[in-house]
Amino acid sequence: MTVVGYIPKSAYLYRRGWVNSVAMYTPIGDEYKLDSDRCVLSADDIDKLLTNEVLDQRGQMDPWTNKVTSLPRKFSVLDGREFTARYADETEYIEVYNIIKDAADDGVGFGIDDFPTFEYFVDRMARGHVFCITEKTTNAIVGMFTCIPSKYSRTPNSPFAAGPAIMKDGFRNIGIGGNIRRITEDIAKELGYQGFLGDTLEINQPILDSYERHGYKLVARIPRSSFVKG
Repeated sequence: MTVVGYIPKSAYLYRRGWVNSVAMYTPIGDEYKLDSDRCVLSADDIDKLLTNEVLDQRGQMDPWTNKVTSLPRKFSVLDGREFTARYADETEYIEVYNIIKDAADDGVGFGIDDFPTFEYFVDRMARGHVFCITEKTTNAIVGMFTCIPSKYSRTPNSPFAAGPAIMKDGFRNIGIGGNIRRITEDIAKELGYQGFLGDTLEINQPILDSYERHGYKLVARIPRSSFVKG
């Protein structure tokens, strides 16, 4: 078994409070062996992170039952275009879902089976919040983002948020992503989350670089987590 990462505050134990987990992996055949050079944490790093310290007690807030009050929020990008981040109405969920499906069909951001059906998407978002991005001039939806409990937890009451997000083709790499990152962090704080714990595909190097520049730390590598078209 190879340690491939560390998952912070993954479980809440009686008398112990929040404790961390170690993610471990072993191949069944040669095809599935990991490149050891790509493991994120050294043994010393893991020793420092895996503590027996009793962490803070679990809060009583249910973030998915609270409404965000800091939206809508307007922002502009470098070329001067203006956009609005707001809640997506339930009647717009299918349009938001199709942005994800179109990206998956293009092999961008999502694997082909990340959200295989609309019903699965709605179920995943049932304990979260779904938002959209509209362009000022047309009022058309050009992207989507979310704030949901992180799936990297052994409890449904995760102290961490995650935020799957994607822009339509033609609206990527123009500065929307950075604004959405900041907005999503503010939303997670407002909802009472203690941190942000999500993942991105390792082929998304610009995204990885951007998030690391803004203080995010790689804590794990998940082998073969997504099947990407192309």
